[in-house]
Amino acid sequence: MQLYRLFYYSSRRAPIVTTLVKKVKFNEIHYSSEEKFLIGSRQLELVNTFIQSGKSIERMQKEAKKLCNLLSLIYGFRINELVLDFIRDENDIYWLINIPYFTLEQSNYNIKKLEHQKLIQNQAITLELLRQQASDSSNFL
Repeated sequence: MQLYRLFYYSSRRAPIVTTLVKKVKFNEIHYSSEEKFLIGSRQLELVNTFIQSGKSIERMQKEAKKLCNLLSLIYGFRINELVLDFIRDENDIYWLINIPYFTLEQSNYNIKKLEHQKLIQNQAITLELLRQQASDSSNFL
């Protein structure tokens, strides 16, 4: 089994992937299921680690970019850093299995926070105006 951890940056910094490969094969019967399929800090002797970059990580990088664009489009968040975990199946398809870390662009977050506060303030003002209109119209009856 291989686990690919993509470190993606919105800046011009090139993304990299740390690949963790289990040395244990699926059909080796003297290993437990945990030793065959899980990667943990207690079993580092059963794992090979290497770094990939460039063309070999292009598909994972494209998925990270799509995710960043989606978050920006839907929520208005701009991502500074994003870490994604992928596995690859026998058909050479990468599957996103985890998002262990991300950071948002701070200025964008502060702007969204101010916009949210202003929206709440505007809703309160509108509600107060509606109450005044309701009380004014009841005075005419």
